[in-house]
Amino acid sequence: MRKYKLIVGAAGLVAGLSLQGVVPAMAADLANGHSQACSGNAQWHFVNNQTGGTQVPGTLTAEFSTGQGSAFYTVTSPKVLQSVQHFYVTTAGSATLVDATTNLPGRLVLSDYSCVPGKTKK
Repeated sequence: MRKYKLIVGAAGLVAGLSLQGVVPAMAADLANGHSQACSGNAQWHFVNNQTGGTQVPGTLTAEFSTGQGSAFYTVTSPKVLQSVQHFYVTTAGSATLVDATTNLPGRLVLSDYSCVPGKTKK
């Protein structure tokens, strides 16, 4: 009888430990940079930190408000580091950053962007 209680107790402990480490993967949403704008050619540089070490390139979707409404850009990361992925989006014309998200866990930020006002190369 004592062995049975010990086995059940150990099984419950193992189950509790294994469930404790399970964390659902959540997409990273943009933490900053909302409302940044450019009327011209722009390159937007996003960084997703704390990705959990995945080496598979993630996908970023960025939404911009333009003179014609909303525009969505989807890009794959060209630069994958141990726990960081970089993303680049190029816009032309009037573009105001509304939001961005990745399919990776972590913290997504607009690192920087460059804008050449008045120049629009399509």
